[in-house]
Amino acid sequence: PTELIRDTYDKVAPTYDRDENDKAIRRRLHWFLYENLTWNAVAAVIPEGRSLRVLDAGGGSGKYAALFAERGHHVTVLDLSPGMLEQARARFAREGLLERAAF
Repeated sequence: PTELIRDTYDKVAPTYDRDENDKAIRRRLHWFLYENLTWNAVAAVIPEGRSLRVLDAGGGSGKYAALFAERGHHVTVLDLSPGMLEQARARFAREGLLERAAF
């Protein structure tokens, strides 16, 4: 089962965060709300004025990890899928956040 999960995420990793994979308005709205509600709940409890070390286990493409890094925290991103970790690494590189991350 672990290999099946890893292989499945490796296959979808290159296009995981692209809108064209999710054309249905209802589905896009669901994920928009889910992601914003999730992040808002987490952001509400992050202490102000200090840098944290954050572990994002099952971090996938690094969406939430990057939000932590943008706020000055150091993030370790773990994921079963090497393909998803590569997408996370690419996201951090694009956003100039590599110095705040380990994969």
